[in-house]
Amino acid sequence: MTQIPLQRTKIEAFERLDFLLLSGICVSSIISVYKSRR
Repeated sequence: MTQIPLQRTKIEAFERLDFLLLSGICVSSIISVYKSRR
């Protein structure tokens, strides 16, 4: 019974990491485009 919530928190942490990675990639690409335009 104690393993299920642990797995859930692990999955949530992985989803947050994926979201952070995706947002970071988007921000970096936008910054690079903005810099190349200037």
